[in-house]
Amino acid sequence: ALAWFAGDLITGNRMRKVLIGASFLVIGALAVLARNQTAAWRNTESLWTHALAVDPDNDVAHYNMAESALQRGHLDQAVSHYEKALAAYPDESETRYHLSTALLHNELANALAREGRLDEALAHYRRAVALRDDFADAHSNLADMLARKGQVPEAIAQYEKALALPPEDAESHLRLASVLLRAGRVHEAVAHSRRALQLAPRSLTAMLELSSALAAEANSSPENSAEAIALANEADRLSGGSDEQVLRALARAYASAGRFPDAISTTQRAMRLSTNAALTGRLEQDIAEYEKAARSVRSPVAK
Repeated sequence: ALAWFAGDLITGNRMRKVLIGASFLVIGALAVLARNQTAAWRNTESLWTHALAVDPDNDVAHYNMAESALQRGHLDQAVSHYEKALAAYPDESETRYHLSTALLHNELANALAREGRLDEALAHYRRAVALRDDFADAHSNLADMLARKGQVPEAIAQYEKALALPPEDAESHLRLASVLLRAGRVHEAVAHSRRALQLAPRSLTAMLELSSALAAEANSSPENSAEAIALANEADRLSGGSDEQVLRALARAYASAGRFPDAISTTQRAMRLSTNAALTGRLEQDIAEYEKAARSVRSPVAK
């Protein structure tokens, strides 16, 4: 209808010139506005900065600014934006623009943990699982934080909740196995390590975790010692014989079988590779323990 109306207007020559001039003015104004608008789309950060200038409470913009800050390693900025995204909705399931507040609490906790603010991170992980009990990553992150703070029984419970939620993954089994081993629940640690290796048969971490768990049970099962040695040897082969942690696990497996000379020589190999003073110190302690154990059973000690 507007097009027909414009056609009727330009039947006169004078009116045609007026409308052509007005069209140029309108097109010029639109070009200026388009240029200004495209500046806001220059990159991700400029887009969300513009969004926040228009709406300072835009939780999606704050979330994306936080993600951008994390990629640049600016943890303080990330924490600030996550907090602003959550500010109006800390106890609700969703924000105004339908972001999951459980996700925001989890991401904020991750950033706080990277800053070393563990107690604050722990509180936000707890809030995330309270808001969404089916949030496997939040359960796993909460468990990891609890384990770091020495709250092992609760950490185990949270890892078990994470594992109960699909999809099943090797990493969750390995984390649980590690904490179970710390708690002295060796048989369960073996079971979870074994399941992790079934899910990820080429995983060095899974091989080493199962080897360590089996070595811890060695006193009651010589077969476990043999399997621990085989796993650690395979991990050593896959790593090209150049991984200190793999060699340390292999040495422990040898020790679990009473092969203390092999344990000592393998630890010495690890020491020659080590460039970390703290690890070298632990390896020296390992050798002292193997030498003491060898003397106690009157076994020859490798020199």
